[in-house]
Amino acid sequence: MADEAQPASLSFSLSRPIKVANEERTTLTFREPTAGDIIAVGNPVIVDFDADPVRITHDGKFMSGMISRLGNVPLSAVAAMAPQDWVGCAWLLTSFFMPALGMSPAASSSEPA
Repeated sequence: MADEAQPASLSFSLSRPIKVANEERTTLTFREPTAGDIIAVGNPVIVDFDADPVRITHDGKFMSGMISRLGNVPLSAVAAMAPQDWVGCAWLLTSFFMPALGMSPAASSSEPA
């Protein structure tokens, strides 16, 4: 959950190895993102609070950039990933880009209801 402490890094075991430089990787380890990563790449998670239930989707271009940046692999390696690995990494990273519970736009508004 977004309000729980996140680990400093997360790992994902790939179903199919990817080539990074001259080595094959079977696991990607992601560092915790910073606001600077969002500024550089864009927010890869889209939260629609107006949907019932709340809808969470990924911006493919931004998420690919974030997988590359946080996993310290080139974008070409991300593009070569098996689709299920890309989706698995995307969902693994999603909680980093979710608002804290109770901080939806409606909950954080200072206007009277």
